[in-house]
Amino acid sequence: MTRLNKFVIKALALMTMLLISMSSITAQGDALIRFVHVIPDTVPVDVYVNGTLAVRNLNYGEASTYLSVPAGNHTVTANASGLQATLWEQSVSINADSSTTFIASDAILGQFDALLGPFDAFSDNLDVTNFGTARLAIIHALAGGENVAVQLAEPVELGGATQDAGTAIAPEVAYGEKFGEFDLPSQTYVVDVLPVGASDALIESVALSLASNTSYMAVVYGTASNPQVLLLSAATSPADDTGFVRVVHGIVDGSTVDVLVNDTLIVPGLTVDNPTEHIALPAGEHEVVFVVSGTDDEVGNVDIEIEADTAQTLVALLVD
Repeated sequence: MTRLNKFVIKALALMTMLLISMSSITAQGDALIRFVHVIPDTVPVDVYVNGTLAVRNLNYGEASTYLSVPAGNHTVTANASGLQATLWEQSVSINADSSTTFIASDAILGQFDALLGPFDAFSDNLDVTNFGTARLAIIHALAGGENVAVQLAEPVELGGATQDAGTAIAPEVAYGEKFGEFDLPSQTYVVDVLPVGASDALIESVALSLASNTSYMAVVYGTASNPQVLLLSAATSPADDTGFVRVVHGIVDGSTVDVLVNDTLIVPGLTVDNPTEHIALPAGEHEVVFVVSGTDDEVGNVDIEIEADTAQTLVALLVD
């Protein structure tokens, strides 16, 4: 065992911590909303809900965290960050117990001759997912872009069968539309994004690392000359008698790792800059194993005890 591997095991064992009660995330009847700014060549924005600052300095290519709001009608206002003059304002209606992502991607002529546009609403499906399963939706937010297809750039195993490169995940998505949501085994899917009917990709070999019990939105955005993909994530609702574990890779310059629980891959492609959401696990004892991504090379393992309605964090660190 290498020196790095030994320290990973020690860190995991020492840093398993009981954090918080997860019995109530939002009040009954409330809703979750988040905001995404993907309008090219525009300033950061502050977002107000009913006149109260909700999101500060939302930059291009960024998403806010979820905010809990009462169900009903709300006024959403976007200002240039740090300024009071309104760039745009719109009314939104939020249903109880719903989750919604608001994406600003299209340009209109606003104040100060700034090209800005309103948020479009996309519902999020945060219903319970099976252990070892992630959920994926694809959003076309590349303003003025052609209809696009998303297809595998590398083969993957699904349900015991190999899906070849070129297999369509989303055969056609128009601007402003969402494709999916569909549940997939937790693993890394390397995909290409290309105009429908074209052979040359707009975006090549994007790695979508999908963790268990997590809902993802892959947002295609940007410009024709610089298209990009923003992968949004959110924990799905827990089943009965479950607790939560979040996994953090804290080893700077360490290898990308996959995380298995009881021999099931739950976190593919874990990196230092991308901790997981809280993943629901059944109450009881579990073996957690870290391996170098895409291999069987184990770098550490630890046994954890999950209690229902509680959460804990596993942190891999180098220690002296």
